[in-house]
Amino acid sequence: MLKKNLLIMQLNFLSQISLQFQTAVYLTSFESEECLMVEKLVGDAIPVKFMHYITAGNNYAIPIVTDTAKYRVQVRDAKNNPNNRLNPIYQQGKDYYEAFKHDENASLLKDDYKLNKREGS
Repeated sequence: MLKKNLLIMQLNFLSQISLQFQTAVYLTSFESEECLMVEKLVGDAIPVKFMHYITAGNNYAIPIVTDTAKYRVQVRDAKNNPNNRLNPIYQQGKDYYEAFKHDENASLLKDDYKLNKREGS
């Protein structure tokens, strides 16, 4: 409770100075409980963003700062898009994991995935 109250006090302070300095709240996740709580607390007073990395080969990673709410909508829309070819692969992997997660001798690495041919392909 103390941690939550301290966070609320800090966010209230940030919201008071945000217009003057154009600040933002930076997090490391866009879908954690903390992120959702911060978004609810600050409303539209302060932008809420998260920092993540895009790998660029040769072990390079480029830091990126993205709006949490917009990114969450983008990910949700991709997961709900029936034309997204990653969704069947994800589901097969999840089903495989669920089937073998209690078998300590089973490999949890699925060897092959099946994709149905798209219409018009």
